[in-house]
This record gives sequence, structure tokens and C-alpha cells, in this order.
Amino acid sequence: MSVKENFKREARQSNYELLRILAILFIVSSHWGWAFIDVNFSGVPFINSTWHHVFRSFGQVGNVLFIMISGYFLCNGKFKISSVIRLVLEVIFYNIILFIAGSLILKYTNSDKVIVGQVYEIFIVFSKNWFLDVYFILYIFHPFINKLINSINKNGYRLLLVILIVLISLFPSLNVNFLSNNMVNNVIFFVFVYLIGAYIKRHKEDFLNTKLFIIGLIVALVFFIGANAFSNEVEQRNNIALIFLCFCLFVLFGKMNFKSGFVNAVGSTSLGVYMLHENVVLRFFLWEDILLQDKLVYSPYFIPASLGAVLCVCCAAVVIDLFRQYALEKPFFKLLDSNSKIRLGLLKVNSLFDLGTDVNIVKEENNGDNKPFYFPFILFIGYIIAYVLTKTISMKILNLSLIFLIYTFLVFIVFCIVKALKKS
Repeated sequence: MSVKENFKREARQSNYELLRILAILFIVSSHWGWAFIDVNFSGVPFINSTWHHVFRSFGQVGNVLFIMISGYFLCNGKFKISSVIRLVLEVIFYNIILFIAGSLILKYTNSDKVIVGQVYEIFIVFSKNWFLDVYFILYIFHPFINKLINSINKNGYRLLLVILIVLISLFPSLNVNFLSNNMVNNVIFFVFVYLIGAYIKRHKEDFLNTKLFIIGLIVALVFFIGANAFSNEVEQRNNIALIFLCFCLFVLFGKMNFKSGFVNAVGSTSLGVYMLHENVVLRFFLWEDILLQDKLVYSPYFIPASLGAVLCVCCAAVVIDLFRQYALEKPFFKLLDSNSKIRLGLLKVNSLFDLGTDVNIVKEENNGDNKPFYFPFILFIGYIIAYVLTKTISMKILNLSLIFLIYTFLVFIVFCIVKALKKS
């Protein structure tokens, strides 16, 4: 790699940048739901309460899509210390902005929803946002993950994904929890989603049948929205329904082919939008004191008001991050690039993560067979049936063991049906 390539960023693909924009809209809509943390929805109109449950439930869809996109692009890439520097500087920039904004608000208003820490906390890059912490760890380890997936053949990769789907996504969906919500388990889950994105990138020949993924996406959306309209059970990010929805959506966006400078520019601000709106300093002040969302739960304009609030927050954050990129980030890295000693030093750091190139021992034919689609589709259909059964049958009759046995039997039946349809 030449020294010039150290700061060169890969050309953005507009279809995935559009998906990235959709993902951040989902995430902002989820955090919008935090404005109602103290609201009692028992007397709220049904359409408003239902909208609240569904609208905020898509946040985890956005998180999963972000990591799938990372897996798709990082699986063939190399570690760049410049990317780490870029992330650290971006976090510090927003820490400074939020500290100044929070201090001014406290000085000139009587709001009790603003939390401003000490000045030294500006330089605490991590431990403020779980997603950034886990993403940073994932980026550090991604060369080692790539080494793993380069060392196994296609069938081995599929087997690895099957095992991870069952352990990380299927069992928790059936209330058999092997993973609790902590940093280590978040990292494991992010690696799992990274591997899905990387598989899609490396074996595109398995995803040629567009109709299958459209059907899968429709089924997943109907179930996801229906389930979340009355509960939050599908909201956890490792639920198999959510994973299947993101999987189908990601594959379908990958089939688009267009170029848009505007989409690419907006997509590049996604992380900035995330940091600006989801922070301990202004989180509740933004939604409650400025946008007055908790005052609108009884209003007939609740739905358009929520959409308008999310779009306003996103647009404002996009403008701020574009300013940061063009006024600060690009000049800074241009200055670094002009110093040959700094460039060479960074390249030496990059070389530490150069683990070599693996060549698979087994040569494989690149003939798509849609197996990666059929397996999660079978699991998902079985899960839907099991979910409906457990919601309609008294939980006093069913215990977890019986639910799992029913599910296994249903998956076997669906598997036989799919096999029969393929042969006919």
C-alpha cells in the first residue's frame, strides 16, 4: 500500500449509503421514543400508542443494518489507523459541542433535563455510548475476523452462520437466553452480524433470486410491525425476526445500482447524526423541551409531528456534520498527508494488523443455490407459527421446554414443505 492510500477513503456506493440513511432514521425514531419514558399510555388514543410502539421499535433494525454494512465493506479491507483517528477526533469534536451547548442552556434556561459533566470528560472518548464502544472494538478486531473467514470454505462459513443463528438469535427469540445485555455479549452479537454482511459480500451468487427476498421482506415486515404494535417482544436486536428482516432488506438494497453525490454526502454523516442526537447531555431536552413530543400524545397530529421531529433532528445534525467534515476533518487529514514522517508512522501501525493473505484449500464453484436464504426463511416461518401459538395458548399450559419442542417440530414440517416445493 502506498503512502497516499493511507488517507484515501473507499468510494461510497450510493445504494448502501441510502440504506445507511434509512438505518439512522430508524435509530433516531427509536430514540424519539425515549421522550415518552414517563408517559402513561393507558388513556392515549389507540392509534397514537400503536404508532409509538411500532415507530420506536425500528431502532434495533438500524443498529443491525449498520453492522451488516460494516461487515460488507470491511471484510475485504485492511486496518487503517487513520480510521481510528478519524473516529476519536469526531467523538471529541461532538463532546466539545455538546459541553458548550449544555453549559449555555443551563446558564440561560431553567431546564432540569440537561446533564453537563466536567471539562475533562470532553476527552473521554468511549464509555459514553454503548454502540460506539462496541463498534470500536469490532473495528480493532476485524482483521482477525477476516483471517478466520478467509481460512474456511463456503460450506464451513455456512455452518458457522447456522450455529451462530441458532445460539445468538433463535434461542433468545424463544426465551432461551444464553446472552445477556453486556459489553462482551454485544461484541459477540456484532461479530455475528458482521459475518452475515461479509458472507453477502463474498458470495453474491447465492442471492440472485430477487423475488424470494421480496417475499421474505414482506413477511418479516408484516410480522415485525404486527408483533410490535401490541408488545415490544421483537424489539431486542438479536431476535430472529429482526435479523431476518435486516437480512432481506440488506440483500435487496444491494441489488440497486445508482450514483448520487447527495446521497453519499448525507450517508457519510450517519455517525455524526448518531452522536449528536443520542447523548446524555441533551437527550431529553431535545425531545421534550424543544420539540415538545411528550405534550402531543393525545393530539390527532401525533403521527405527523413525530415524523417531522425525527426529520428535523436528522437534517440539523447532517448540516452540522457536513460542516465538521469540510471545515475541520478534511483540512486536518490533508495536513497530516502532507507530512511524510507522519504518513510513514501511520503506515507502520497499519502493518502491525497485516495478518497476511489466506488462500482457501478447497476450490469452490460459484453457483448460487439460495441455501443461505432457505435456512433462515424456514427458521423464521417456524418462529412465527410458534410465536402465534404461544400467544393464543395459555402460558400456564406451555413451559419453555414444550415451546421449544413445538418449535422444532414446526421447523421440521416447514423444511419438508420447502423441500417438496423445490422438487416439484
